[in-house]
Parts: sequence; structure tokens; C-alpha cells
Amino acid sequence: MKKNELRRIVLEKLKNKKITPTMFLKMYRKVFDTSEWRNAKVIALTLNTDNEIPTYPLIFKALSEGKQIVIPKTFKNKKMIFYRLTTHTKLKKSKFGIWEPVNGIEATKDKIDLIFIPGVAFCITTGQRIGYGGGYFDCYLQDYFGSTISLVQKEQVFGDMIWDSEKFDIPVQKIFVGA
Repeated sequence: MKKNELRRIVLEKLKNKKITPTMFLKMYRKVFDTSEWRNAKVIALTLNTDNEIPTYPLIFKALSEGKQIVIPKTFKNKKMIFYRLTTHTKLKKSKFGIWEPVNGIEATKDKIDLIFIPGVAFCITTGQRIGYGGGYFDCYLQDYFGSTISLVQKEQVFGDMIWDSEKFDIPVQKIFVGA
């Protein structure tokens, strides 16, 4: 199956699903129990959109544990830079509808211990994913050596690869499935 076709099908399934953080409490607890979470000092994630698993419980937990949160800003040519999220961070919606930092302190790739990778469809056995089509995370992950985790809904999970992967696709190391 073509990536664009599967992306459209999965996004349509998620479109009208009402999402609340309480739906994912067990999943959050499992994430917080991982060595990746416990050992991370700097955690990168996106501020979720309406049809994604809420990331603010991760933000609150991380900050309460003294960890730093960094969020991405996208640029031309699939470039992405992460900036530290603080109470002073100004946010603006990107052309993709994602809240991005306008200002902030840059976090270099080698300082990021854990990245939560967003996406549309995931193969639970291989870690392969279909993103939103921009290629930003696949480009960023080419020379990233830290940990990667994706938080996904059951509608996004496939047992087998039913799409063609490409040489630049980078699999996610761990996938946690919620409601």
C-alpha cells in the first residue's frame, strides 16, 4: 500500500475520535517506568495536535523531575531545530498546525537524550512509521544516537509492514500503544 493512501485512511479514523489524557494513563505510567525516561535529562517532543495523544502530561512530569523539555521549530529543506520550552517561550502555529517556539535556547542534537516521535501509522514489529509526510523527523534522526519512543493509538498500529519503507526511513526504538 502507498504511504499517502494509508496516511489518509488512518487520519480519517482518528479525525472524530475524542481524546483525553485519562485514556492513556496506563501508557504514560509504562513510559515513566522505562530506563529511557529515567535516564533522560533532556526530552524532545512536539506539542500535540487535537487527534494525537496529549504530550502535556509528559511535559508536566518531566519538569516536576527536573528534566528539560525541548520542542521543534521547522525550517525549509526539512530542517528542524529544538528549543528549550520554558514559561517565557513564545509559541506560534506553524503551517502544519503545530505549535512551535518563536524564541528560545537551542538544544543541540547531542544533548537530547530522548525524542518522542510523532506519526500516523506504526509497525509494532519493526518500529517503522509513516509520518505526516514532511520528512522532518527522518532527516533529523539520520545522525541522532539517543533514544526514540512513539506514543500511539490502537488505530495507528499494524502488526506487519503493509507499506513500502524507503532507505531514509528511521524506525522508532520503542512504541507504546494507548486506547
